Parts: sequence; C-alpha cells; structure tokens
Amino acid sequence: MKTLGSLLVAALLVSGAWWIGFGPETGAGQAPAESAAPMRGPGGAGVGGRAALVTTQPVEFIPYEDVYQAIGTVRAGHRVQVQSQVSGQVTESLIETGAEVEAGTPLLRLDDRVQQLALRTAKAELAEAQSTLSRYEALAGGGNVAVTEVQIAEARTAVEIAAAAVEGAEHDLSERVIVAPIGGHLGMSEIERGTAISVGTDIVTISDLDEMRVSFSLPDRALGSLAPGVEVAMSLPTRPGTVYEAVISAVDTEIDPSTRQIAVEARLDAAQVPVLPGSVVNVVLAQPSDPAASVAALAVTWSREGAGVWLDEDGTARRVPVEILHRAGDAVWLDAPLEPGARVVVEGTQKIREGGAIATATRQASPEEGETGGRRMGAARAADQDEGGQGHEG
Repeated sequence: MKTLGSLLVAALLVSGAWWIGFGPETGAGQAPAESAAPMRGPGGAGVGGRAALVTTQPVEFIPYEDVYQAIGTVRAGHRVQVQSQVSGQVTESLIETGAEVEAGTPLLRLDDRVQQLALRTAKAELAEAQSTLSRYEALAGGGNVAVTEVQIAEARTAVEIAAAAVEGAEHDLSERVIVAPIGGHLGMSEIERGTAISVGTDIVTISDLDEMRVSFSLPDRALGSLAPGVEVAMSLPTRPGTVYEAVISAVDTEIDPSTRQIAVEARLDAAQVPVLPGSVVNVVLAQPSDPAASVAALAVTWSREGAGVWLDEDGTARRVPVEILHRAGDAVWLDAPLEPGARVVVEGTQKIREGGAIATATRQASPEEGETGGRRMGAARAADQDEGGQGHEG
C-alpha cells in the first residue's frame, strides 16, 4: 500500500508540473511574451533595432599604371666581328684600339707575293689571247681563206677566259688586304705584324657607338603595352637616382614557351647615356590604364561567390560582386557596376549582411527608426523591471 501511495503522489507531482509549464496560459504552440522576444531592427539590425556602425569611403574613378621591370643588356647599334676569309702572314697591322673608322678602311695587310705573280700571269695570258684574236680578225678581213670562222670564235673564247682569270687574280690579291665592313669604333685586337692567321680567325670587333640598343624580356601579360615607339625608363647601377629614356624599336614575334617571356629591344641615344656595350641596366615600363573604380583594399571581402564590396545604399547594405584589376599599396582597382561617388564599406564589414541596416558616424538613424527602437527598448526595460520587482518581493 505504501508503494502504491508513493506512486500516486509522484504522478500527481508530475501532472502539476506539466500543468504549470504547459497549461492554457503558457501552453505549447503559444508565442512567448513580447517582452521576452529577441528584438531585431529592420533588415536584420542588431539588438534593440540599432544599425551596424561602419565606415564608408566614396568610389573614385582614376587610372592606374601597369608597371613591368626587367634587367636589360646594352648592345651597340651595329656590331661586327671581323674575321679573316683567307690565310696568310700579316705584313702590316693598321688597327688602333678605340679608333673610329669608315667602311672600307684597311685593317690588315697579308703577304701577297703569290697573288701578285698570279695576277701578272693572268694579265700576260690575256694579252696573248687578245693578240691572237686581233691577228685572226685581220687575216679574215683581208680575204685570207686559211682563217676560218671557227678559229676566230675559239680566239674570242680564249680572250674571255683570260679576262676572267685576270679578274680572279685581282680578287685574290684584294683579299690580302682586310678592310672594315662597317663604320664604327675598333675594339682590342691581338693580331700584330708577323702573325699567321687562317680562315675564320677573329681579328677585331667594330661597334657603332652612336646609337645603342637595350635587349630585355618581359612577361607575356605585358604584350598589350608593347609596340614600337613606346617609351621605357632606364637606370644604371653606376648612376643611381638618374633615369634615362629609351624607345622600343622591336618586339619579338614569338613568346618563349618555357619562360612565358617575350624579347624586346629598345634604342637609346648614346650621346646622352654614359654606357658601353655589355652594360647591365634596369628597365621599367609603366603604362596608364583607362579610369577604373578605385577603393581601399579593406573594402574587398570574399565569399563562396568570389570577391565583392558592400555598398551603402541610404543606410542599407548591398553586396556587389567585383573583379580585381590592379592592386597598388592600400588601393585596388575594380571591374564592377559602381558609380563615381558611391560609398562602400571599408570598416565593419564583418557586422553586416545583405539588406541589413548600417549607419556611419556622420549619419544617425532616421526619426521613425529611433521612435520604433525607443518603444521597443522601453518595453524591454519595463519587462526587466517587472521581473526584477517580482524577484525582490519573492
């Protein structure tokens, strides 16, 4: 009996607790009291209807510069490595290091005694052939039938062969004098009188120093900025702080598939730039773009959809997707549907969401929002006082 009584008492206690918690006044499925409800402002604002406080910045449309840097090598405008086309012993050297010469100026003279003899022989054979032809023609003109047309034709052929031999001997003799193929300044040479040279021996370099060329390579993404006539800036390690100008003269027709670089050549005025062929220089190409939307880098946020910025539309936040075109320091340039002067959020982006209410230090909440928020905050404070009073009395 005691056990049965204990069970009945426990059942009554459980029923009473259920009635208190889920009775008609606070039954299941009934909305909780307004005073206990969480208070949210329009568009998902914070507690008490307050808008999220942010900092904004106007969008500016300004151009940016694509800057490319490279290491270049200076070369002479025209440069030739003079080589011997024949072999022989040098009898006279006319090379003076650093001297300026014109095309055709003799540089070396080689032993030419054999060639002189060959030329004399060829000239003698030509004279004999011409004499024979003249005699045959005179006999034929006098009516001598002993001279046939065939003999006259053969004599003329012999004259042509002898004349060609003379020209060949003169050419061989001329090759015994090595001349400058172009005008320019002579480099250093180790060839002296008495030196025996062979075919292909390097004799001296001739460089045209009146105009210099700079060879360098740039990434393939710079191709749109490369064209003959475009100016580039150039600086020398030996003259820090001084900038010179060069003009692009040629762009290669192919991109190196292994380095993704394209070869470029620029010309500079050697009279204004104190460099010599082989010098290393720093080359900078800067090309301004068309004006684009520019904002602080802090304004760009990332989500699953990609990059975007928060736009302040009269106190309401709206996210706009963007594509970053360029970055320089603390600023970024964007490809986005933004208008000049539109304000984007640069601080406080973590506190807002799409359609949420936002406010800045220079813009307070509207009177309607303030009245609504005040009523809700008053109701909340009244509810808190009631609960606090009941607790004290209890």
